[in-house]
Amino acid sequence: AVALALAGRRGFASFAAEQQHGRWSHHRYPSLTDATIAVIGNGSIGQTIVRMLSGFAVTAVPFSRSGSGGARPVSELPDVIGTFDVVILVLPLTAESAGMFDAAMLGRMRDGSLLVNVARGGIVNTDALVAELASGRLHAALDVTDPEPLPAGHPLWSAPNCLITPHVGGDTTAFEPRMRALVTAQLSRLVRGEPLANVVLDGGPAEPRERLPLAGQRVGADDDVQLVVGDLADHLLDGARAEQRVRRHDGGARVGEQLGHLLGDQRHLLPQPHGVRPRRRGPRAEGVR
Repeated sequence: AVALALAGRRGFASFAAEQQHGRWSHHRYPSLTDATIAVIGNGSIGQTIVRMLSGFAVTAVPFSRSGSGGARPVSELPDVIGTFDVVILVLPLTAESAGMFDAAMLGRMRDGSLLVNVARGGIVNTDALVAELASGRLHAALDVTDPEPLPAGHPLWSAPNCLITPHVGGDTTAFEPRMRALVTAQLSRLVRGEPLANVVLDGGPAEPRERLPLAGQRVGADDDVQLVVGDLADHLLDGARAEQRVRRHDGGARVGEQLGHLLGDQRHLLPQPHGVRPRRRGPRAEGVR
């Protein structure tokens, strides 16, 4: 989102196109510095974007449906959207947000402002956006589109002042190590009976969770969630270094929580159940079990 905001404001797409023709075309574009930026969506991603933007001497204003946590309510957006130089979309696609940026909302945006969409393409009415881009009034930097993938020949490809990336916002080298660390931390919490982080839906207060059963212990039919987690770990975390076996009352099915290949150097963070020793492997990795 931050990269697209920078590229969109500074006209990188135009300079790249000129490079293909071997033309040195000096043109002055607006800066991101001192810009006023609306970040629509104030979840963890939106908050991270606001934090990252803080180094650019901008005024970033978050918006959310509820208007809580220091954000302004989305219901105010039609009245104030014309005051922003950049609008970044990072909200989920719901029945309420679908088509939120239609011709009317886009028409309220400030002349020369930039729309950055890293959320979902369906939040923006594509035909209305194409019309605004063709008029030269708005700029856009899009990591998502509607339809997606964008078919060959679609007018959005050739629209002026538009930068398009093929939904690659999260697909970087930073993803895997961060995923490993998160999986490690979450499974560690699960083993210890601690609350999980990043809970999206919470059913309300609950009794403290019991520790995940240790090797050889029996668990009841209520423990399907733990068994599913173990089964997912079995398939997703190849090259296991730790294994738990638990038995159910209704038939003695076993589940192995195998952690290793995905955890890599983070595996030492996972607590080892009592009596379970890491399996040693030969030089050739065994397949997914």
